[in-house]
Amino acid sequence: MHFKSFFQQFFVPELRSFLAKVGMIIGVIGIMFLSLWSIGFSEGTALFLKDRMDSPFIKFLSVNLPGSIEGKPNYQAKLRDEFTKESTLTDFGIKETHFVPTGRINFQSYDGKVIRTRIRPIDPETHLYRFLFREKSAELLLTNEKLIRMEEAEWSAVVSKDLLVKLGYDLENPPLYLNHVPYYRNEEPVVVPVLIAGIADKLPDKMGAFFTEKAFYSITNRYEFSPFDPKISAYEKNITAFIRSAKSESELRSTLENCLGDQEFELEDDKGVYTKGYKLEIDFFNASAKGPVLAKLDQCLKEAEGADFFPYLAYDRVNRGELRINTSDYFVLEFNELDSVPRMANYLQVKYDLTVNLNDVESAKNFSVFKKISDFLAIILTLFTITIIIYIISKTIVEHIDRNKASLGTLKAFGLSNYTITLVYSGVAIIIVTGVFFTGFLLAFFLGDTINNLLITPGLNLGDPNETLFSLKLEFLYIFSFMILPVLIIWVLVYRKLKGTTPGDLIYGR
Repeated sequence: MHFKSFFQQFFVPELRSFLAKVGMIIGVIGIMFLSLWSIGFSEGTALFLKDRMDSPFIKFLSVNLPGSIEGKPNYQAKLRDEFTKESTLTDFGIKETHFVPTGRINFQSYDGKVIRTRIRPIDPETHLYRFLFREKSAELLLTNEKLIRMEEAEWSAVVSKDLLVKLGYDLENPPLYLNHVPYYRNEEPVVVPVLIAGIADKLPDKMGAFFTEKAFYSITNRYEFSPFDPKISAYEKNITAFIRSAKSESELRSTLENCLGDQEFELEDDKGVYTKGYKLEIDFFNASAKGPVLAKLDQCLKEAEGADFFPYLAYDRVNRGELRINTSDYFVLEFNELDSVPRMANYLQVKYDLTVNLNDVESAKNFSVFKKISDFLAIILTLFTITIIIYIISKTIVEHIDRNKASLGTLKAFGLSNYTITLVYSGVAIIIVTGVFFTGFLLAFFLGDTINNLLITPGLNLGDPNETLFSLKLEFLYIFSFMILPVLIIWVLVYRKLKGTTPGDLIYGR
């Protein structure tokens, strides 16, 4: 058989005869589009609800501890005694427990305002810390390429995306530092840069930031001596300052040399992207020299155009002293599985009169139920679409074969096999199904979000105009379900139609 002649004289005309059935093809494309749009809507809704309802910290349950009240039990002591017992941990499936204090501190926003947020410390020895800095940290942290281990940077914090947004920063270009405002001087905020170890999508209990223990206890004044108290002896013979200036390092260094004369100093570029600035350090042999140098610097830099002087203390060399009496605000339990969380909540309520907020747990369960229903409906819809496509295309091919039996019988009489005829019509099916799938996919991909915005989103009041309920990606599962599987079934149906037939059967309609 001459393949080129066969292709031109038989395959191409047969393909054209099917492509001429415009109504059939448009109908199948419409069914494919509706199916893929529905799947995209289902996936988009699931992702939206996952972001709203599902928490990566769902297994870390925080129990709010009441403050010390006369007549009330010492919760921390009782809970520590109870939950150091191996039997209790095993019974409730608890991996780890710890107590944490919280605090509220001020940060300076990108435009210079002061915003207050809740913070808490995190111990690098806990599972929660290891979860934050796990191997696949990109799932949680935006700053994967700048990730800094907090145990290697004691004056650092993991901050939430929400805090950065409130402070006015661009998440696409996040800062390396945040400006903490410990106090005001002459009604102006004094700022202390805090290194960002990572940016979390969410933090437990709606916290704005997790600090290292050293930074947390210093910033919230839990030590005997505050790192921001200039009377501490550790600060008597040094100055650490941040100079906000648009000048180059060489220009600023020249200005400081004119200001300080023979006084030695160290100047380095501060890499924080929130503002252009430099870190200045000066050490003295005599503590009495510090005051005049500070005054001279303040005056000199005020006169220098485009430079602001923010002296802060040597927090990286702070003598922390001893902790004052410190009470914890949360009792944190890490569970192996969520199934035992409701039982634990009831146990704490009955035995300790502690109320546990299970909103996140219930949200996770609700999302799990919704996801299962959504997946089931997507499977049913996919099967329905596949069935319709197979029925329409196979029925069209079979009817075409019935109308052209005499011609096919003649070709078989000249040596054309059933297998070859089956391949011809399977090839036609492949071209039609492929065209239908990709046309339907592209229509759903480009129009899906627009249809949602016109018909569905306006009545939901999502709040964020950038939020979407549609998500459709080209995956192998769709290609197999909507292309490969229908073609295989159509091939089987056509082959069974022709199997065992003779040329005479086709010519004479037997």
